[in-house]
Amino acid sequence: MSFSEALQRGSQSLPVVAAVSPEDVAYILFTSGSSGLPKGVVVEHRHLLNYTAGVSRQLGLDACRHFAFGATVAADLGNTTLFGALYNGAALHIADDVTMQDPQLFADFIQRRKIDCLKIVPSHLSALLDAPPATLPAVLVLGGEAISAGLVERILQLRSDCRLFNHYGPTETTVGVLVNPVTLADAQLPGIGLTQVLPNNQVYILDARQQLVASGELGELYIGGHQLARGYLNPIPGEDQVFIDNPFVPGERLYRSGDLARYRACGGIQLYGRRDQQVKVRGFRIELAEIEAQILQLPEVSEAVVMFDQVSGDPVAYVVPAPGVALDDLTSLNAQLARRLPAVMLPGRIQPLERMPRLANGKVDRQALQALQPTQSTQAYVAPRDALEQLIASRMAQLLGQERLSIDQDFFAAGGHSLLVIKLVAGIRKLLQCEIQPGWVFDNPTPAALSLALRSLETTPGQLEKTARARLQLDAMSPEEKAQMLEKARQGA
Repeated sequence: MSFSEALQRGSQSLPVVAAVSPEDVAYILFTSGSSGLPKGVVVEHRHLLNYTAGVSRQLGLDACRHFAFGATVAADLGNTTLFGALYNGAALHIADDVTMQDPQLFADFIQRRKIDCLKIVPSHLSALLDAPPATLPAVLVLGGEAISAGLVERILQLRSDCRLFNHYGPTETTVGVLVNPVTLADAQLPGIGLTQVLPNNQVYILDARQQLVASGELGELYIGGHQLARGYLNPIPGEDQVFIDNPFVPGERLYRSGDLARYRACGGIQLYGRRDQQVKVRGFRIELAEIEAQILQLPEVSEAVVMFDQVSGDPVAYVVPAPGVALDDLTSLNAQLARRLPAVMLPGRIQPLERMPRLANGKVDRQALQALQPTQSTQAYVAPRDALEQLIASRMAQLLGQERLSIDQDFFAAGGHSLLVIKLVAGIRKLLQCEIQPGWVFDNPTPAALSLALRSLETTPGQLEKTARARLQLDAMSPEEKAQMLEKARQGA
């Protein structure tokens, strides 16, 4: 019997749904594992309810009427707005991928839907603010990675009345346990701290003996309370050791987060990276060891070490070729890994090495790896043939932190990723006053190909070349020459 037929026959024909108890499983969320296999975190209804009620009260979400959901359900980043809207009886507006990749569509979405609450990763938001008109909701919750002081200043300049929050918590403790209302004063401190614990949760910073550390002393963050997940689904032996007995409350557990932190003298705590190799990239928690395991499965590679670049916010892979394989033969690794790993886990840079630097004990010298400069591409440089190619190539090079980019160089092979695509598209729209979609960059990843694609859609042939030439001439002017030109234009008007 179909659902519509059951409705026509009356409610007595509908199946009876059993009552849900607090200990029933709400969802199982899989996170990256160091063994190369994902771990399923089992979250119960009582854990999720405690979080949703607590964050709603602490952040005043009950006053919000239009929540935005622009994240994937494969991660719990968006659970704040997804369940926040349902809990508070508000409207939930779902933004598609195209909207969350386009600054203008994003701004229109926020304004048209009257969004007053959004949860998003800081680096993603930063990319979406690259093109005017930037529009922000009344309540903005940032989580998944550290917040820069520059982003805080930019947000509060765009909307001074924005209630901005820093939000922290691993999947094992149900979305989040720590928040902090962020002000311009926080942007003047060395880092954005976390000052408030959500209701019914406990947070401790402990040393190696699981004793409380003194203020200012570095330790590891442990979390307990009503949001602590049941554990892992079918755990590998030893994997559940991150859930330990609470040394301060008999009969309760703590989760060993692996995050390093200090108690701040001014109150709250400050995070200082990871104890192990687990990092967060654009809101997704990943194991660098899992990336290494996938690289080592490639026949061209004999050794691989993956580290996290704090500047770019991406994993960087250092690889040694297998016997008989030349360094130049490793250029296809990006494409092979793209078929094995999700986009967020792809290395932002793959650096081939003749050999791994090692310490006296034979272990890889990771400090020496960090000191290595990016390998310069051996690909022959092909200069731009016209103004449009020059403008696009220079914009790509600028975003990649390079001096120049060959017109046949692949933007993604050179280190580009989806967030840089958002910035690239916003810049091209502003400079050339033309319509361009992020998907065009993925389909045409070289300056030459993208220039050709843009030209193919011109309504007036040659207009883009003319605009690009004028823009390059303007960029070449000195500040004094620009001021004189503007003055002449003003007098002419």
